[in-house]
Amino acid sequence: MRTARQLTVAACAILALAAGPLPADNLQVGKDYYELRRFTDALASLKLAIQENPQAWEAYYYSGLIFQESGKPDLALKYFASAWRVQPGNEKLGKQLTETYIQNAAKARASGGADAAIAELEVAIKGGFFSVELVNQLLVHYGEQNKWESTISLGNEVFRRLENFTLFPKDGAGTKRTHFLVGRA
Repeated sequence: MRTARQLTVAACAILALAAGPLPADNLQVGKDYYELRRFTDALASLKLAIQENPQAWEAYYYSGLIFQESGKPDLALKYFASAWRVQPGNEKLGKQLTETYIQNAAKARASGGADAAIAELEVAIKGGFFSVELVNQLLVHYGEQNKWESTISLGNEVFRRLENFTLFPKDGAGTKRTHFLVGRA
């Protein structure tokens, strides 16, 4: 024989299960499915998390990771960029965006040459995403194509965005001309 309290608790539990997961739970469920490599289920949960909270940058981030691991870098880039718009300056997102843009540029270069790689990298810069690695990649391609005016424009953009921005890796790679035009030698 069950008491009234036990019946009330059971009824509440049934109602809670019927209502589905809470908004915060959809994100966690999506992350859990991602860890289990159940990408279809993860994307469904992450999509719900985004609908419930468009500011949930992690939902965009994990969706991007799924698309990247599924060999769909264009969709991955879309989700990483959405996460960046919600959480600008996030180091983890910046690293992922940079890697994805550089991978896309490498594929573009393999299929369409240096001009195709330049176009891919310029999309990133014009779209508002900016990193040292992207700038360095773009400078290398500009140098190969003797696009010195583009190099100067990019240097001006760097200085406009951040006066003390360092463009060159610790190993000192880069040409004197590039150092002169863009960096502080």
